[in-house]
Amino acid sequence: MRSAAPCQVVVVGYTGGLETATTAASGIVWIRDRLRSLNLPDLCVHTFSAYNWTHGYRWVRSEFGAENDAGLTPDVIRDGPKVVIYGHSFGGWATVSLARRLGRAGIPIEMTVQMDSIGITDRTLPPNVRESANFYERNTPVLHARGMIRAQDPSRTRILDNFHLDHGNHYTVSRDPQISDLIVGKVLELYESPQ
Repeated sequence: MRSAAPCQVVVVGYTGGLETATTAASGIVWIRDRLRSLNLPDLCVHTFSAYNWTHGYRWVRSEFGAENDAGLTPDVIRDGPKVVIYGHSFGGWATVSLARRLGRAGIPIEMTVQMDSIGITDRTLPPNVRESANFYERNTPVLHARGMIRAQDPSRTRILDNFHLDHGNHYTVSRDPQISDLIVGKVLELYESPQ
């Protein structure tokens, strides 16, 4: 799944609990397809099911050219791609779990985006995340997802906001155009900034 050119930006998307990594109605897949339509040869985008979140970890590590954590030297990390992670529902939990795992390997995350995140350990962003956004709704009875996120170290992680969406429901929140615009905008910004 590696592109022909080395990746400048790696983007991981996690679908929710009832969706596969290729569910056509998923906003996560829509965002993936929108990013791919930019036709940037060094943009690597992949989606995973939240249940297989560790596959995302192995994929990101491979995009750094490392077969294991021992291969992730400071030089490899410095010269490696920028990382963006986003996820919906249980995929929001997977987003934070991947960020933590990459943090233990020393890999910085440019941005995480959680959409109606459902999990126990998805509230606090680790210090290797530079900025984060959280989108949630309160229109779906029973499924009340993460309303607020916070930074473990506010001097290192900027919380863009905890955006309350008053339209849609748990199953459609990931299709909100402002979420897609935020992620695509961040990816394009990373291309404009020097390595």
